[in-house]
Amino acid sequence: EKMYNASHVGHADTISLAQAPGRVDRIQVFTDPAIMVAVMKDVARASRATIVRTPYDIFGLYARRVARVKVPSNSVLFTCHDRTKATAEIADKRFADMANYVAHSSPSLAVNRSKGFCHSVPSAPDYMQYLLMTMPDGSPMRLMQECHSHGLKHEMCHTAELVVIAKDAMRMLDAKLDEATQRA
Repeated sequence: EKMYNASHVGHADTISLAQAPGRVDRIQVFTDPAIMVAVMKDVARASRATIVRTPYDIFGLYARRVARVKVPSNSVLFTCHDRTKATAEIADKRFADMANYVAHSSPSLAVNRSKGFCHSVPSAPDYMQYLLMTMPDGSPMRLMQECHSHGLKHEMCHTAELVVIAKDAMRMLDAKLDEATQRA
């Protein structure tokens, strides 16, 4: 599957700010991605959480999924998107294609004008998953994905750039992903 950057050009918040199912409890917008990262480091430190980052050089590449486990929504404090990194080659065009939507909510001007934003995991049916992928050079990579289905014709998952998650949950996910890899 292709590794897409999570920034959605023009419709960044179509999923994130939906009503009822698929809504988020917390969202914060930033005018500077460096400030976004600094704030999330402070959040992680204050919450005794850890940060999982995806290297930007993998976006746009195809990789083979080896194993996956579902992430408990209550373990993720924030998932973040640096909109300045969304080039045409790596931006997930599926989210900008209105043909993929059953319903469409009005985009938030604040999110669309932001250089970065962080949000809590959208409520069910949306979720996050932790995956082990084999990259084109054969190297293994663990990464987080957000999966959205609310308001969409089909579920769409994209790689998360920066995730603030509870340390205990991350240890548990690593162990579960190791077990899933053994079964694969």
